[in-house]
Amino acid sequence: MTTSLFWRGSLTLPSKRPSKIGLDKLRNPLLILEEREGGLFLHPAAALLIRDLPKARITVWIARAEGAMKAFQATGKSGKK
Repeated sequence: MTTSLFWRGSLTLPSKRPSKIGLDKLRNPLLILEEREGGLFLHPAAALLIRDLPKARITVWIARAEGAMKAFQATGKSGKK
């Protein structure tokens, strides 16, 4: 797929693309723009109010993130190049 990027930074997706990636199912669709080697990548996203999430869900996410950080730290990698 190719599309134009306008000088203000706005991007227009072809009419069938939003439904193909699930944006039509979101109330307020958002995209995450990820820049990495090889190009720019768009991912569907949704914004959630923390106050609307069950505390148990947030606790699980925090525990998962802390576990991932401990595993990363155990590798001895600093993330710096």
